[in-house]
Amino acid sequence: MGNSAQAQTSGIRSFDTFVEDECCGKISFSLDEEFDDRTTRIFGAARTDGSVHMSIVPLLLMRAFTTIVDNRPPGNLHVGQTCELHQLPRAGSTLDAEVFCRYKEIKRNRLIIRFEVFLSEPSTGRRLLSGLTTIFWAK
Repeated sequence: MGNSAQAQTSGIRSFDTFVEDECCGKISFSLDEEFDDRTTRIFGAARTDGSVHMSIVPLLLMRAFTTIVDNRPPGNLHVGQTCELHQLPRAGSTLDAEVFCRYKEIKRNRLIIRFEVFLSEPSTGRRLLSGLTTIFWAK
């Protein structure tokens, strides 16, 4: 699973490097057999229609976020996540992921960043999942 050129490849990413409404990066990743085996052990088999178990929706969004927004400083706190499900992906499928910095502020000496994550079908571009993730960014 490779990161786009926009994702940093070395050094710790600081709060100041994020720009509101700017794309942090894009990747494609597969819900391959290894992924299916791990999630099946935790959540049970994929649904009878071949789509992934609904419980992994937040995990897919976080997988995209943590892969694209790499080089995070130790001590970040994940304090909120909302998920919007349009359609469950199929087991074994490939997803395109894109992350945007949507909001950042300093409040009571906390560095707060809200990221928006989109997961889409590569062949059609149809959005399957989206979500907002709020992080207290470490200094």
